[in-house]
Amino acid sequence: MKKAVILFFILVLSAYSEVKMKRVKITEGISVSIPTEFTPMSEDEKRAKFPSSKNILAMFKGKNTQVNFGVNVSRALWKEEDLQLMGEFYRSSIYNLYDKVNIINEDIRKINKREFLIFEFTSFLEGSKSSVMGRGSLSEYHYLMYTIVDGKTLIFNLSCPVFLQNQYEETVQRIMKSVKVSDFKWENQSAS
Repeated sequence: MKKAVILFFILVLSAYSEVKMKRVKITEGISVSIPTEFTPMSEDEKRAKFPSSKNILAMFKGKNTQVNFGVNVSRALWKEEDLQLMGEFYRSSIYNLYDKVNIINEDIRKINKREFLIFEFTSFLEGSKSSVMGRGSLSEYHYLMYTIVDGKTLIFNLSCPVFLQNQYEETVQRIMKSVKVSDFKWENQSAS
C-alpha cells in the first residue's frame, strides 16, 4: 500500500512538471519561447489547416497536432496609439467569426517594453459553418496578442480544443510573456 501511495504521488508530480521551452527567432526582431515539443508546420500543413491565411510568419504544432501557435502579420494599417480602437474592431470580428464566444480576458498589457492587446476566450462554431473545413462542431480555447510594428499588426496566437485548455493555460502565459519584438521596418523582414 505504501508503495502504491508513493507511486501515485510521483505520477501526480510528473504530470505537473514544468514544460521545457526553447527560444525561436521568427524574423529579425521577433522571438518567442515555445515548448520544446512544438515543431514548425510544413507549408502543406499550413495550407490545409489555414487555407485563407496569407500572412503567416511562423506556425507551430504541438506533438498531438491539436495545439497550434502562430505569428501572423495583418496588412491593415494602424498607429501604435490606436491599440484601444483596434481592440474594439477585433472584439467585434471575434464575435462575428463564431456562434458563441466567452471572453476570459481582454486587456492591454506591456510585455518586454511593448504594448499588446490581449484576447483570451473560448469559442463554439456549429458544424454547418465549420463544414467548409470538413469538420463538425468546434469548441476551442484561444489566446491572441496583437501589437503594432511599423504600421502593421503583428498577431501571436495559440489555439487548442477546449478540452486541452487547462493543460495549456499556464504554458500560453509563459509563451506570451516571452515574446520580444524590437522596432524595425517590415521591408527588411523575412520569415526564418
